[in-house]
Amino acid sequence: MSRGLTRAGVLAGGPEVWVYGPPTSGRARETTGEAPGLVGRRLRTGGPAGRLLLEVPWLARRDGLALWHAAWAAPAPWARVPVVLSVHDVLFATHPALFTPARAALLRRVVAWSARRAARVVVPTRATRDALLATWPWLDPARVVHVAFGVDRARFRPLAPAPAGPAGVDGTGGLAADDARRRAALGLPAGPWVLFVGRPDPRKGLDDLLVAVAGLPDLGLVVAGPLGAAHAALGARATGLGLGPDRFAARDHVADDDLPALYRGCLALALPSRGEGVGVPVLEALACGAPVVVSDDPALRETAGERAAAVFPAGDPLALRDALAALRDAPAAARARA
Repeated sequence: MSRGLTRAGVLAGGPEVWVYGPPTSGRARETTGEAPGLVGRRLRTGGPAGRLLLEVPWLARRDGLALWHAAWAAPAPWARVPVVLSVHDVLFATHPALFTPARAALLRRVVAWSARRAARVVVPTRATRDALLATWPWLDPARVVHVAFGVDRARFRPLAPAPAGPAGVDGTGGLAADDARRRAALGLPAGPWVLFVGRPDPRKGLDDLLVAVAGLPDLGLVVAGPLGAAHAALGARATGLGLGPDRFAARDHVADDDLPALYRGCLALALPSRGEGVGVPVLEALACGAPVVVSDDPALRETAGERAAAVFPAGDPLALRDALAALRDAPAAARARA
């Protein structure tokens, strides 16, 4: 099951529902072959999350579910199935300015109700656990469990040192050449570039990164994520800061198979968020051996480790520029640390 969850990837979107059980338990349409004695069946992908919660009682009765694992919002009590709730962050309580007042109030009510309903609440970082318990002191700490995120090391891995041999062949069976082909197909800047992976919403600090990279004329910036309607505005902002096509590229919905090639090819991953619950791109980048620059958000510092990343004060583009310049000037040391 855990392998199936990792395949969703950091850029995936929309709720996806799988049921796992013995092979005789249901009408399996797609099997994972990765969990001995269990068959995985995809029930639905995409659609409104609210509709999914209304479907849970029906799914529980039809499939005889013994446990429902939900993110953020638990199903109604009449589903009569034990719930384990994953809460990735409580930014709506710790950073309410990042949300509209209505959105923050709604999330606070829904997640609080769901946490009361759940038998266990799973959080990805100790920083999130601390924030959760501070937000709702009535929660029993024994019910809030820290389970750290991981990455698929078969996909996210560094390049091996190239042995003596034919040109283009390295210790990973031509991985370097395959990476180069993937990056060329995406039309990325030729010179060294900084990578940002994620959604371009305001809390991610992407505008700070644009300003920081614009102040370093020898660096470019690549943005990969579900950009949607923000794509055009992002390009206009980059152009206004002097980041032309030779230094800036924004790629909407990069394929999962292409993402490791971006991590392995960048000067560094930068995640200048004003608030995070974990920061999955940090884990993926470090697994690929890419240097990382993060804001001093507690969850990001925890995810990156105290020695593995360069840290700067959130909301300070000049400090971010200086951190990137330091990586540019000593790339080998930064990559070894990653």
